[in-house]
Amino acid sequence: VLPKDEGMQAVEACEVAALKCESALDIARLCLKSLSVESKKLSKEANKQVTDELVELRSRGEETEKKLKAFRRETLQRKTKALLHEVSELVAEAESQVQTMSEVVKLLCAETLDEVSTESLRSALEQSAVAGKDATTACSTAQALLRLKQKDAKDAPLVAELTKLNSRLTAAQRDLQKNRQSAQNGERAIKGKEVLLQEEAKTKEAEAAVEKMETLATPLGDEKPNDEAIAQIDVAVKEAQAALSKSATSLDSQMAGASPPLKGSLSKLVVRAKKAQEKIDSVKASTRVQREKVSAEAFALEAEKKVEAVEAALLKVNEAELPFLKGIEVLPLKEATAIIEESESAAKLVQQALDESQTFVASRTLEIRKFAEDVAKPALERLQASGECNNAASQKLSQFRRDTDGRKRNALMQQAGELLANAECEVERTKEAAAPLATEDLSSITAELATEICEKLASLEKSAQQRMEEARAFLSERQKDVRGHAPHEEELKKLQAKLQSIKAQLTEAKKAASQQEQRFVARKLLSEAGDMVSEVEADVEKVGVAAEPLLKDNGAGFLVQASVQRLAKALQEQIARTGGFTRESLFRKACNGDGPLTETAFKAFVTGLGAEVPEGSEGAEFSEAQQLAMFKSIDADASGDISLAELEEIFRERFVCVHNVSMTDASDITSGKTILKMAPNTVIEALGPPEVNPKLSVTRLHCRLVEGQKKEGWVTLQGNQGTMYFEPFSPHGSCIKTFERILETTAKAVSKTSAFLALKRKELASCTQGPLAEAKGKMSELQTRGASRQKQLDQLRTSVAQAKKEYARCEEEELKAQREARDRKASAAITKAVAEHLEALEAEAKRLAEAVAPLLGAEVEAVESPLALLSEGKRLCAAVASCAADARTALEKQQVTKAMKGGPLADAKLIVAKALVKVDTIEKKAKHSVEVAQEATKKVSAAALTRVAQAFRDDAQQKGTTLEALFPSEEISKEAFERKLTELPGLSVSPEQASLMFSHHLNKGEATGGVSRQNFLRAMQLFYVCVRPIAVTQ
Repeated sequence: VLPKDEGMQAVEACEVAALKCESALDIARLCLKSLSVESKKLSKEANKQVTDELVELRSRGEETEKKLKAFRRETLQRKTKALLHEVSELVAEAESQVQTMSEVVKLLCAETLDEVSTESLRSALEQSAVAGKDATTACSTAQALLRLKQKDAKDAPLVAELTKLNSRLTAAQRDLQKNRQSAQNGERAIKGKEVLLQEEAKTKEAEAAVEKMETLATPLGDEKPNDEAIAQIDVAVKEAQAALSKSATSLDSQMAGASPPLKGSLSKLVVRAKKAQEKIDSVKASTRVQREKVSAEAFALEAEKKVEAVEAALLKVNEAELPFLKGIEVLPLKEATAIIEESESAAKLVQQALDESQTFVASRTLEIRKFAEDVAKPALERLQASGECNNAASQKLSQFRRDTDGRKRNALMQQAGELLANAECEVERTKEAAAPLATEDLSSITAELATEICEKLASLEKSAQQRMEEARAFLSERQKDVRGHAPHEEELKKLQAKLQSIKAQLTEAKKAASQQEQRFVARKLLSEAGDMVSEVEADVEKVGVAAEPLLKDNGAGFLVQASVQRLAKALQEQIARTGGFTRESLFRKACNGDGPLTETAFKAFVTGLGAEVPEGSEGAEFSEAQQLAMFKSIDADASGDISLAELEEIFRERFVCVHNVSMTDASDITSGKTILKMAPNTVIEALGPPEVNPKLSVTRLHCRLVEGQKKEGWVTLQGNQGTMYFEPFSPHGSCIKTFERILETTAKAVSKTSAFLALKRKELASCTQGPLAEAKGKMSELQTRGASRQKQLDQLRTSVAQAKKEYARCEEEELKAQREARDRKASAAITKAVAEHLEALEAEAKRLAEAVAPLLGAEVEAVESPLALLSEGKRLCAAVASCAADARTALEKQQVTKAMKGGPLADAKLIVAKALVKVDTIEKKAKHSVEVAQEATKKVSAAALTRVAQAFRDDAQQKGTTLEALFPSEEISKEAFERKLTELPGLSVSPEQASLMFSHHLNKGEATGGVSRQNFLRAMQLFYVCVRPIAVTQ
């Protein structure tokens, strides 16, 4: 059986071949039928001969048709096997898995399952679970594929085979179901064994308790057991009965659904339980009187103990209420509250002891009544006496609780009075605090004193109000406590009336000081709001001052400073390139001596600097307007010329801190001590070039602070992980940061002021008259001032944003102009280099064209020295290729990777690209010229061969001989052949033409250096081509 994919491919190929064969047979039948009809038109003998041949052909066709049918049957069988291969394997796998499970569950199908150990059963059950899972998965997979195949099957053989497979799979599934049932039986057997072990353990436990009971109940000789022994027997009887009852109940529940084997084993345990119950009943009957007598005595003693516990708890109750019984009718509130809580706790303990005693007496009375009469009577009398004691204690407890409730109500009334007294005291303090505001003139009171008075008054009012609210809530809660108690109800009414009076006093005190308080609050509020608005206005003015440099000519001054920085950088680069140059010598060079640097000399120096700066450097190209602006910026004293000190000022290199970093007193980080910590935006001035520490991989700089104490030290420019702690100082960027910092601070202040004014207006919205109502109107005016400053701030923000955009545009235009100037310079150099290389290459190509020109002309067959011309052409072609390679290398070095669109470098880039194309074109043209010249040599050799062959034929004709006779041997040397050429009359062939003819035609394919007889005759023979039909005669 082939693999599935390979088998299906083979089946498809067989079906295609069968179709082709059937088509060929159909065509053959039609052909035979047609020939049969045509044969009837022939003569009798011819017809018979054709008919015999047709019969033989039909026989062969029929034989082929039989073979085709057999082949198709075999192909169908193979196709069926291929289609069934996968599903057959799955069905076989399912049968194998089911068989595996059958082997596993054999142990679970044994008839003597009870004899198998639990461990063996559990192991078999676990194995059967794994095997069952695998078998179920295999059957499901096979069933799914089988259904899919049955759905798609159309051929009868395939359907039949699928039906057989389905039958096998169904049988396997039935076996799987039987195996599952066996596994379930095994699982039930395991559970039954576990249940049997548990029940047997319970039964043994009950039998042990019964055995203990029997041992205690069996007397030693004629000695009668004492009361202690009887008590032990009674306890043992109860324990045995409890254990046996538990075992019997469990057995009854397990018997209901037990299997027959398990039920038989459980029945044996039931019999054992009944025997144990008979023993318990026997002991109970033999010791009944003695046990009842002992139990009755124990019950009576226990009841009396519980009564004693109740009486002891009552003694604590009496002790708790003693302070109320000494003749003092009203105790201090704190002491009374503590005594009442103690009395309630004591009453709760009495109630617990009383409930426990009463419950015990009642339950034991019912139990004793079941005893024998002579035993029960005295015990019942003692229990009755205990019950009467409990009733008396209950009455005492009820009276105590009533007394405690009354005392508690008195304490609550006392507490209410104290709450009212506290509230009244707070109201008096409030009236005293409000007196200065009502009696004195506010103008004579300082703001601090008035504030202190108002704050104190507000605090006292809040405290008084809180005290009154507490008293009101307390009195409200007491209404349900005093309901039904007339004296307390009357007292509560008096307290509520007093509360209303205190409330009226507080309202009157607040009203008296309210007007003066409002005046003070209004004055204070307006003063605070006015100060905030004034501060905001001053801050906004500071923002305007910070924005002025940015708004003046859209920051044109910063553009000039940026140009000066670029000039300084270019000068530094020139000093570094020249080596011996210094700033002083540079200054003397610029001014042509020791005098100051004039405007004209400065412009000339800057213009010349652009020509000296090498390609790729920046900042060397400036317009006349930029040069003039830079001159005025460098001329700090506006003297009309630049001194050496003023020129040196532009070389000051500054950096601004971007991350927190420390300044140390030494370059070495490990040994240096920290001088100070720098925060972002701190500006420093470099005192020397940056130094790289190779061990730590950090860059250090000797510098000093620009502002403040101007301390000197060392800082880290770049960390060992690449973090940049400083960046070059930009005047425009620094001004922007300063403006944004002041703007942000001012914006927060304006927002805070606006929020404060809005909040206060909202708080004063409900004031319709009085000082606060007047203050509300003035607050509106302040709010308008604040809004105008906010608008001014927004305008400054917008103006600066526009100025930033304009500055960026102008800066980009200047940079673009410099880049264009630099690009023009680079473009000119590139164009010059391109022209030089192209001129050299074109010169070599011209020499090549002149050298091979004879071989490319119309008279090429007459060229006498083709080999010399071709050799010279090849040499010159190699020279062109070498020159082209050099030009290509040089042009590729001139390639422009980045260029402004439409700029000079873009044009240079295009020139380089065109030059590369031209180099390729010239090189290809040179190679083509050599190839054409090479082909031309073939024409030269063919023409020479034509003349030589004609000369040989003419010579043979004159001599009356043949070409074969002219070539008697099988091979002649090249030298002999060339000598023969010189002897032929009227033949003009140069040595190079003869050499070409010899190599191209006569020596073709020969291993030796001579001319073979066969090649000579083939070359000398004259051939003709027939152009019209003509007969050939003998």
